[in-house]
Amino acid sequence: MEEIQQELREEERKWLEEYAASETRNLESEVDWLQQDEVICPLCQKNPMHQIRSVIFCACGVRIDVQQDGLTLQHLKSELHKGLETHEQGCLVSPSFSLLHFLENTNLAITCEGCNFMYIVV
Repeated sequence: MEEIQQELREEERKWLEEYAASETRNLESEVDWLQQDEVICPLCQKNPMHQIRSVIFCACGVRIDVQQDGLTLQHLKSELHKGLETHEQGCLVSPSFSLLHFLENTNLAITCEGCNFMYIVV
């Protein structure tokens, strides 16, 4: 009986070490991603986003005027990360990205039909 308990403790210790190593790798990956300057377009998920003056755009046709807010690509990247992280805390369904047009404004949104989540990125 003592031998079985020791094996179980050893197995649990190994599992916890693997989990901690996995969490460390995930955290390092997120830090690396946040330190990169490039922002991949969330709509086409292929091309990098660019900014000229107050317009953030992508070769796929996405165009967001951020003049009123004075935002940058780094702000866009940070808000994308916040929105995705917030969603992932409560839902496992992959969210989608869309442009919302209201009056003369265009906003980028993260939405999920699985949990009725909505986050305005910019």
